[in-house]
Amino acid sequence: MYKTEKTVLMLKTIATIGGLALLLWTLGLPSLRFADAANNTTVSDTLSDSAPSAASTHTIDFVSPTGVTMGSTLVLTFPTGGSEFDPSSIGQNDIDLLVGGSNVPAADWSVATTATSITLTLNSTSIAPGASSTILIGTNATNEGSPTSDILNPSSEGSYEINLAAGTSDSGSMRVVILSSVVVTASV
Repeated sequence: MYKTEKTVLMLKTIATIGGLALLLWTLGLPSLRFADAANNTTVSDTLSDSAPSAASTHTIDFVSPTGVTMGSTLVLTFPTGGSEFDPSSIGQNDIDLLVGGSNVPAADWSVATTATSITLTLNSTSIAPGASSTILIGTNATNEGSPTSDILNPSSEGSYEINLAAGTSDSGSMRVVILSSVVVTASV
């Protein structure tokens, strides 16, 4: 009888721990990173059009906890393989950099692009730690001239991760969903 009570107590304990672990997992708590102080916070990318193969502007908002010093870079890396974004046609006039809601003149930074990335180099400016920053990419970037190019969305529907490295130590990622148009109808 003693072994049965001990076994039941052990099974209850295991079931409680398993249930608690399942609850925490569904709430997303295991993905919290308490020790990573250099992760960009509030990283988001808003597309003007999320349809496959559509030309879309990007509005990227982020906060860099340690800031970005003069001479450092902001690097946006788009996913590769098969159906992908291609930012290689983006130029200086197609990008605005805002820090604290104010435009940073294009003379203070430069841009370089490849088929999978956009790199902004802060030549004569910096971003203070904790400053709210925005990068406008495409025809929504109107502070520095006449933008002409947007980024073409992938041709396949799906969820795509875009990474942002800010300076030497801060990084973060965001997801965008490419989805065909959805028609919603209602009757009253």
